[in-house]
Amino acid sequence: MKKNTKSSLIALLLIFGAYFLPTTSYSQDSVFTDSLENAEELSLKLESMQERKRIYLDLIDSYSAEGQYEKAYANQLLYSAVKDSLFDEDKSKEIGKLEAKYEMERTIEEEKRKKEIEEKIQRDAESRRNNLQYSGILIFIVLLFTGVFMVGRFSLPIRLAEGVVFFAFLLFFEFTLVLLDPYIEELSSGAPAIKLGFNAVLAGLIFPLHSFFEERLKKNIRLK
Repeated sequence: MKKNTKSSLIALLLIFGAYFLPTTSYSQDSVFTDSLENAEELSLKLESMQERKRIYLDLIDSYSAEGQYEKAYANQLLYSAVKDSLFDEDKSKEIGKLEAKYEMERTIEEEKRKKEIEEKIQRDAESRRNNLQYSGILIFIVLLFTGVFMVGRFSLPIRLAEGVVFFAFLLFFEFTLVLLDPYIEELSSGAPAIKLGFNAVLAGLIFPLHSFFEERLKKNIRLK
């Protein structure tokens, strides 16, 4: 017999038995009890805990109505056992859901932490690379300015001396822009006009230095 057929028979037996419950006739109560016992037998084969709980509860009422209190008490114990089993089953399902939720949250948290670690490693690697490049550029600029001061000891064309000084300060200006760009970007919020203003201020600060060193160099150069 199929599961859905057994469930239908159980439902019919419960409805049929319930028809006789309001009466006090012994024979009708016996019919009610027989219907419930048949439903119980089918329910046991079906292993439906919910149906068994309903049947035990109806059997308690029926046996109590017939005065068969021992059977009513026995079914009361069975009803309590089934009820506790269902309660434990519900609790197990609830615990299972909580465990699944915890595992999911832990997995998400681990993935998030792993991603943060990977991003930090990447940022640190980029920072080390940038620092090395900044250091290399700074060393080159220092050497370039040292060379600018050294050319004053030699007899060079004035145009060449001016070109060397201009290139040195142009490189210094570009390096300063690269170095300050993150701070300028943050202060200006990416607005082009404000960034241009910062660049103009920086150029205005560097230009007097360029003029000063250029004049000093011209005085020290022994012209051909």
